[in-house]
Amino acid sequence: NGSVGLNLALAQPFDLILMDIHMPIMDGIESSKRIREAGIDTPIIGLSANITRETMVEALDSGMKAYLTKPYSKDQILEVFAAYLN
Repeated sequence: NGSVGLNLALAQPFDLILMDIHMPIMDGIESSKRIREAGIDTPIIGLSANITRETMVEALDSGMKAYLTKPYSKDQILEVFAAYLN
């Protein structure tokens, strides 16, 4: 539920947010937009099985820093952690 994710991001700081694109109530794109509108600059990484260019562009335009398509590997996740966590 993207609304729950948004509320968590507003309530406490995180080092990194893994955001599924397709969720009930509020999708990950809308949730990411609202996180950015609140002034939170935590890196948000989009996760989805949808590999269309349109969805990827929309995700990045919403404020996500990167976009991984499912199935993603352990190495891909570790690369994201290395890139966005100190």
